[in-house]
Amino acid sequence: MTELTKILTSRFGGLTIDVVCSGENQEPGVTRKQLGEMLGYGDPVRAIGKIHRKNRDRFDSLEGLIKTTHPSDGGNQEMWIYGFKAVLEVCRFSEQPKANAVIDWAWETLDRLRRGEIQAVDRTEVRKLREENALLYDENATLRHSISFFRSAEGSIPIQQAVIKFIRNNIWKGTEYQLIDLLMAAGILQRHKKRRFLVVYKKYFDRGYFDWPILTNGQPQPMCKSDIMLTIAGYHWLAGMLTKFKEARDNPLLDYASRRDQQQIAFRSQHLPH
Repeated sequence: MTELTKILTSRFGGLTIDVVCSGENQEPGVTRKQLGEMLGYGDPVRAIGKIHRKNRDRFDSLEGLIKTTHPSDGGNQEMWIYGFKAVLEVCRFSEQPKANAVIDWAWETLDRLRRGEIQAVDRTEVRKLREENALLYDENATLRHSISFFRSAEGSIPIQQAVIKFIRNNIWKGTEYQLIDLLMAAGILQRHKKRRFLVVYKKYFDRGYFDWPILTNGQPQPMCKSDIMLTIAGYHWLAGMLTKFKEARDNPLLDYASRRDQQQIAFRSQHLPH
């Protein structure tokens, strides 16, 4: 009995196809039953067996055609494994509508596997990698939480906590997301090409207002809204800016250096206290 090893799990329509190879011959292939199912036969084993027997002179000389046995209730039964060329030959003699689609699958899967263009990975290995990635994600989330706490302890503050302080001081009455929208309108934050991320303009980072990670190219790293951290200097700067926005709205004649910009931003905001 030849030992078979599953080397790849593929999809064909709604079918899950196990690509296997033997210990003696590393040619990847599929069982007669699965090949018949791919072609859409009602009795796949009998249908492919009929094609095989009818054209035995073609199949007997093919490379990658493996005959093996497997244990069953009635004793060992014959099993055929069809490699790339054998699958093409079956499709040549098959009149099933799916024959061309099976040929395409064979070129994209079996032929590329035997040429080494795609790597054979068992499904259990994929599941193992996914589990390892999930563990790494959990560890990363824990590390991010620890870093956030460390930053706060070292003199930086999450924007959520800054908003709570602004509300207590009566210079803001909205949420952190509404404050972020105001910072975007003011040209301090900008939306990244990935819509759920933001980037701080570098000049505001250089001024020390934000505790913001920097990429290896020296540019600010895209971040989620909930990850934004203000330094203590940034907190006082933002508190002062919100106060000026409020004053500019309440008294438009005040002569600030950027009075017109402050008026425009203040009037766009609906969350400055009256």
